[in-house]
Amino acid sequence: MTNNELEKRDLRSQNLLVYQINDSDYFVESSKGLISYKVHLNNGHKSCSCGDYANKIQSDAGFMCKHILAVVNGNGNLKNAVAVKRKPRLDERWITSIKGKDFVVYSGLLDLAHQMGLQSIEVEVEQYPCKDNGNEAICKAVTHSNDGQVFVDYGDANPRNTSSMVVNHLIRVASTRAKARTLRDMTNIGMTCLEELGGEEDVVEVSAKKAPAKTKSTKKEVKESAKNVANELEKKSGTKSEAAKNVANEPEKSSDEKTDTEKTSNDKPSSAQINAIKNLAYRRGLKDDDINAMTHEKLKIPFHELSAGQAGQLIKLIQQSA
Repeated sequence: MTNNELEKRDLRSQNLLVYQINDSDYFVESSKGLISYKVHLNNGHKSCSCGDYANKIQSDAGFMCKHILAVVNGNGNLKNAVAVKRKPRLDERWITSIKGKDFVVYSGLLDLAHQMGLQSIEVEVEQYPCKDNGNEAICKAVTHSNDGQVFVDYGDANPRNTSSMVVNHLIRVASTRAKARTLRDMTNIGMTCLEELGGEEDVVEVSAKKAPAKTKSTKKEVKESAKNVANELEKKSGTKSEAAKNVANEPEKSSDEKTDTEKTSNDKPSSAQINAIKNLAYRRGLKDDDINAMTHEKLKIPFHELSAGQAGQLIKLIQQSA
């Protein structure tokens, strides 16, 4: 790393916010404040979770990204460095909603636990899944914090409380559930962890605020599926059932029979949507110009021409910008 490169990165590191977690770990916000990178300093060893560090450290053992420099400069009390301590918090991007109820994802619990001084997590398999126990895996998790607290809990997983996507990985699911429960105890989070949910009936379309309205194509797919089921029943019984007759005779909706959601998809955004956009933009550190640029780039229209449906799309885009 040349002196010229170091000076450039040193300049870019100035005024970055540095959040100290403990004596050796820090979170450093990006220049736009949309994401934080974890910096570790310990006995001369330095590391950062940013992509720039991961790419350059392979070829240059002395490389320091701007986030590491921000921490080093903060420790050195350079006048342009800003070092502050903050209270650990769960970022809203780790919270999701299912059927109107909020859940926290495991990644969020782990992130908050590290902010609060997570020391270690140990997992033991208490029961391996087999035919005799109904293919149920049980794991025990023991979580230690830096202040000496210990949290113990168990997680179970079997074919009846897991989705078909993970039914072949019962021990892993039980382990994650056990760890999630100890992390919820450590971080004092009352929300259930998303990974604790089980069964295909719990798998629904997830949105940060609410589920999107059903589209016409989805309704068509549902009807086609119903027709297929009715046809199978007809083949087995040899006669057309009442259900099959009803499905076959059900007319397609005309344009005059659209739902209220479909009718209002082209209406102007509601005041609630506008307020949501403003509040989300403020929390993400986005200015009016940023929102206008995002609207032009992603939705191909000016912000003032947004419809209610497009405003909903914009809200999702802002939520995903973190």
